[in-house]
Amino acid sequence: MVTALDFEAGFVLHSRAYGDTSLIVDYFSRTHGLQSLYARGAKSKKKTGHRALLNPFIPLTVSAKGRGSLKTLTSIESVGPAYQLKGRALFCGFYLNELIKRLLPEDDGQSQLFDFYSDILSDLAVHAPEWGDAPLEVRLRSFEWLLVQKVGAGFSLVECIDAEPVRPNQYYSLIHQQGLQAVAPGEGAVSGAALLALAEGNLRLESDRQEIKQFMRRVLRPLLGSKPLASRELFK
Repeated sequence: MVTALDFEAGFVLHSRAYGDTSLIVDYFSRTHGLQSLYARGAKSKKKTGHRALLNPFIPLTVSAKGRGSLKTLTSIESVGPAYQLKGRALFCGFYLNELIKRLLPEDDGQSQLFDFYSDILSDLAVHAPEWGDAPLEVRLRSFEWLLVQKVGAGFSLVECIDAEPVRPNQYYSLIHQQGLQAVAPGEGAVSGAALLALAEGNLRLESDRQEIKQFMRRVLRPLLGSKPLASRELFK
């Protein structure tokens, strides 16, 4: 476990009150992954600027120290303007933050995941409502799949557990902690065509996007446990 952060690049995912004037901050750093930071006095009037930076979607560098899992924040600086997310793009940002917080272990540095997250925030910030939800759906599904792999729960999208290749005209179900198994079409089954589209990063068809959305919910369910994702309620 790292004992100090030294000008560590990252983003605040969430913060919550601690006492009358302080905050506990969930910080996603590029090198050291998820970190819990104690921001002493962050809510006091003397540290108004300090508090303003402890919000999601602002690129930051922070320094902190401590021997346990909760480190004390010692400095914080913005390294760029906040990503201005609006409407459903904002909901998507909250969803990504909650997924990271719920699934990524502390002190597990994931630079590829961090860079992808940063790229998605940039895309969400320029998303226009008239573009519809398709671009948002594509980015969310790609991030979900990368996160599943990074937490060690990935499996092959192109080969079944019996080593048979995934075929576009066949249907499949997921055997938890094993992989894909060919099944008859029906509820809970996903087409090979949609799985191969996800593997290729090519979810241009709405039918594929809808299938993979439901499929990824089934993939994430055992990882998230019984507590529902609060951010999903925003999309209703």
